[in-house]
Order: sequence, then structure tokens, then C-alpha cells
Amino acid sequence: MASEVDSKVQVESDVPVNTSESSSAVDHSLSGSASIGGIFGTSRCGSTWLGAILDSHPDLVYRFEPFSRAKQNPAARKLRTIVESDVEEGSWKKLYYTLLDANPSVDKPPFFKKTFNLKLKPGRKFLWAAAKRVPGFSPIYKLFYTPSENPAIVFKEVNKERYMSTLIDDFNVPVVYLMRHPCGVTWSHLKGQEIGVMLSNREDDLQQRLDEHHPGLLDEIGIQYEDLTKPQKRALLWRISVEDGLKHTEKKSVIPIVYENLCHDPLPGVRQVFEHFGLSVPEQTEEFLKESSQESMMSRIKHGEMSNAYFSVFRNSSEMANKWCDQMPKEWWPDIKKVIESSPAYQFGLEHGNWVEL
Repeated sequence: MASEVDSKVQVESDVPVNTSESSSAVDHSLSGSASIGGIFGTSRCGSTWLGAILDSHPDLVYRFEPFSRAKQNPAARKLRTIVESDVEEGSWKKLYYTLLDANPSVDKPPFFKKTFNLKLKPGRKFLWAAAKRVPGFSPIYKLFYTPSENPAIVFKEVNKERYMSTLIDDFNVPVVYLMRHPCGVTWSHLKGQEIGVMLSNREDDLQQRLDEHHPGLLDEIGIQYEDLTKPQKRALLWRISVEDGLKHTEKKSVIPIVYENLCHDPLPGVRQVFEHFGLSVPEQTEEFLKESSQESMMSRIKHGEMSNAYFSVFRNSSEMANKWCDQMPKEWWPDIKKVIESSPAYQFGLEHGNWVEL
């Protein structure tokens, strides 16, 4: 175990360093190059692609939505308890080691070559697939694919902006907040619901969320809840979440990244993200970035991506940026504009993300 350090982690090699200026007394002493970074955003904002790009770094452990899917991953409940409880000595270590444990619900193809030690390197995508289908294989997967060292960890999470303050201020976690045009998110969500791969539960909870946390928003917009269309409800969820996320970007340890900018010219944005986490962009990442920016069934098979193509990270990125413009019904445009036009998040995207103006 390394000696005590003050709000930072000793590093050996090209790994993230937590650089938040928080004065919290969280104990970060760990051996090796341990640190934690996070990607946040709404669902369908492109965070799975960005997470896979980070996962391609050979020195990183990547965890996919570890605070979610508590039924499949009991560690999710433990993680929530850690960030929802008072921070004390040892809290950071509990967070780190809980994230470090491999579980098929928080790992996700594509899988990449890593520099840190794993008990079994070949065959990962096959054991992962087996453990996803048969929970009894999960302990075996954990045994083989939990690193025996303390590498840097980056996780990505969606619709969990409520955890950002604690992770940033109390745990010194540097964060990238990824945002996508509200129409892109809305259209992708509703298309996913139509084909049966996305839930509508957050739309069902919208009224309660508005009443409890944003009681004056509908009056500000000039609309009654009962008059909201389904696209408007989804766009309102986007507005609430992204405004909550963007308010943290005033802190040095948080940067906003616009999905459309990544799509149009991926490498500069990826470099910015990697630099924020203290990383350079290795050759393996550059190769994956080129490969994932094109739609390819062969690439999906090669990397063990077996999910519905709706969730694929292999897409023509230049087409994805504004694909909604051609697909989303034009009659939805003014409805969505009504509920997001006055949003600072929407205005931010217009200014910094070359968004299509409604």
C-alpha cells in the first residue's frame, strides 16, 4: 500500500490523476496508478461510443454504467450507498475497489488488449457472453477479469447527474459531461421505444420530477402538463438533465463535450477528453477511432459486439451527428422547440456545438 497522499494518487506511467481542488480529506492512498474518472450524460447522447474509445487505452479499466442495473449487478447498490453516505476515511478506497471488480453487467464489448495483469486474457468475449446469459458464471468472470494491480478506472453513467456533486467535490473525480442535440436524443429514444429496446419509465415519472424539483418550469415555458406531447416530455427530460449536468462545468475538474463535434472531427475531441484524464492518445485508440467511425458488421463480429445494432458503437459518425434531421417528423420540431428554446443547455449547444437551430 502506498504512503498517504494529499487529495491525489501516486501515479506510475500514463494514467489519469485526480486534480480537483476540493479541500476534502478523502484518503486516496493506493499502490500503483489508481485513480477514477467519470463520463456523464443523458442516455442516447453517445456516451457508449466515448466510453469504448476510452476503454481502448491499454492502461485503463472501463466500467459501463456501474451505478445502474442493480438486479444484475449487486455492486451497484454498494456504489450508491458509498456516494449517498457521509464521506469518511476509506470511502475513496471503497469506491475504487467496488468499481475495480469485473462483472459482465458493467463490462461491454468491444474488448481490448491491456497492459495490466488479468488471470485470463484470451477468450474474454466468450466468457462474458456466457456470464451474461448464465449468472452462475459471473463469479468466474470476476475472478479472471478483475485486475490484480491498481490501474486507473474510468466509468460512464447516464441520467445520474444527482451523483455528480458528491463524486466531483468529495471524491475528487474528474468528469467529462457529454451532451447531444435534444432532437437527436429525443428521436433516438422514441425510435428505441418503438422497436422495444428502450423504456418509457422516465417519461412516466416526469410530472413528479417537475413538481418536486422544477415547479415553475412549465409556467415559464407557457404550457400545461396535460398538453405535453410525447416528444415534448422526452425533450423536457433532456432539458432538466443537461442543465443539471452543465452547472458543474464551472469547476476545473469538469469539461463539457458536444457529441456532434466528436462526430464531425473525432480526434481533436478525443484528445481533449484524454488530456482531461491525464492521458495521451495511444496507437490502439487511434486505430479503434477510425474503425468505430464507420458502420461495419465485420468490426462488430471481430470485437464481440453481440447486442442489437441500435446499441452499436460502430457507426458512420459523420452521418450520425444530424441523422435525426432526415428521420424525425418535421411536425415535432416546433413542439420540441417550445420546451427547450429558453434552456441555457440548448443555447450552449448552439454556440459551442454547431447544432441545427430549430
